[in-house]
Amino acid sequence: KCFINVQPNECKSLAAMPSLSPSEASVVKFTPSPYYSNNFCGVTRADATIFCDRPCRRGLNSECAANEKCYMNIQQSECGILSPSFSPTSPNGNGIAFSPAPSNNFCGESRADALKLCDKPCLNGLNSECALNERCFTDILPNECDAAFRVTDAPSSQPTVTSDKCILLEPDIDASRRFVSTFDGGEPTFGNMFDIVATKSIFIKEMDLHVNNVGMTEIEIYHTCCGLATHSIVKRHPTAWRLAGSKKVNGKGLGMLTPLPSDAFEPICIDLGSSKGFYITATEGKYLDHSPGGVTGDVFKSNDDLSMIIGVGKRYWLLNDQYDRIANLSIRYSVLEEEKSVTYPSLPAISFSTPAYSRRGRFMIAIFLFCSCLHVLAIL
Repeated sequence: KCFINVQPNECKSLAAMPSLSPSEASVVKFTPSPYYSNNFCGVTRADATIFCDRPCRRGLNSECAANEKCYMNIQQSECGILSPSFSPTSPNGNGIAFSPAPSNNFCGESRADALKLCDKPCLNGLNSECALNERCFTDILPNECDAAFRVTDAPSSQPTVTSDKCILLEPDIDASRRFVSTFDGGEPTFGNMFDIVATKSIFIKEMDLHVNNVGMTEIEIYHTCCGLATHSIVKRHPTAWRLAGSKKVNGKGLGMLTPLPSDAFEPICIDLGSSKGFYITATEGKYLDHSPGGVTGDVFKSNDDLSMIIGVGKRYWLLNDQYDRIANLSIRYSVLEEEKSVTYPSLPAISFSTPAYSRRGRFMIAIFLFCSCLHVLAIL
């Protein structure tokens, strides 16, 4: 049965339930963790600033519901009196710190996806409030949201480099090693997500991509932040991705390697025994080629230093998933080798048959013998 008019103080199992005013008592709402943005969705700019609760972090209309647009560069002072309370601007300058409007309804590709972050509310419970490939899932309770996936993009609290070996491996070391997945192609795509698992500490410095477009093409390179080791749990969550770099490259066309400039992205460190998710995408069209095959999550190829995990094809930006797709690329990287011990040639040992002498006595005898040898050499 459906039981209506349940009051907040009747909910016994939700210890973290906030206290609500009587006017809010018909729905037990909660507010997810804060995020950062200056770009928000709305039917108009005025609508976007009423709550400042529907971020479009990349500034794209495709991040908003079908009847909305993305309005950019919204300042904290513009957000209306109906908006949630704000924190100061984010410490890394990425925008306003805001909390989405209290809700029990959240967007996602599936209910499990909606529960990962509970960060995209659909206040009225309508699918039209969500992105094109998402639905609105209703009656989500606070204890259903998985805190393990709740991340922000503030690097001060979650550094990307998490090990001594990554710190010791200087980024300016030459990228003398190369890993090639495949350049068989077979299908155009905007981009790909995949994982790299490191069996040695590595710095990824340069890449070659399979750009099927002949001419200038803008490429963006992302990796997972905040200790996240795989793309598979954050395929639709912008705050989980850190932009390593973007660059316009001169595409060489189908079947050819298109090298990214050496300054296209910041070096990316992966410590031995750990992994990172990667998202490499063109921004303006299906200008990359990938290869259908394998099974998403399986190892596609390995060498002594790293393994590449089969991922998904993606439409820009973070939209749709084409499973069982192999990114076409080569990676140039450097490896932190284990410190090698130095072996010196052995010298003949000098022994004394004077065990009764103290350490000081033996030292004095050695000095006396040494001086005697010098004296003999001087006479000769």
